Amino acid sequence: EQSSDQLLSLSTPEQTSTWLVRNRFDRYLETFANFSGADMLRMSRDDLIQICGQADGIRLYNAVHLKTIAPKLKIYVCRENTSIFNAVFLLTHSNIELLEKLSALMGVSRDQVHDIYMEGPHSIHVQLNNDVIRHIKEETMFSVEILQENGSYIFLLKRTVK
Repeated sequence: EQSSDQLLSLSTPEQTSTWLVRNRFDRYLETFANFSGADMLRMSRDDLIQICGQADGIRLYNAVHLKTIAPKLKIYVCRENTSIFNAVFLLTHSNIELLEKLSALMGVSRDQVHDIYMEGPHSIHVQLNNDVIRHIKEETMFSVEILQENGSYIFLLKRTVK
């Protein structure tokens, strides 16, 4: 399945229409109704400005020719008592983004997670806010313990050394 943020040269006109809607270009659905991904990728910046006007033309060109944004932080996590790690790529140093990604990986609804802590010195629980995340070293490895508290969950990240 094609991701919503990237238009591929193999995209059918139907997939291209879906991509246009997901990326807030629905007002141009009729104009580009029969365009495949390859057709869209061949359009020059000037072509799109002529068709869509200055602001939307530039925005559409940039969206079609999307460059992958490098993550600000990459960490590895595994469930407690397992040895298979998953890479987590954070585009921002945001505890909300981390919560969303960990929830998906751990199979726990985001709404059920109350907080994220990191185990600090002497096993203290340090609340993970954006500043703490900003100071986590690149490629740090964590095991995740899922704690239950009053019907909700807390993710506890414990550093692991392999």
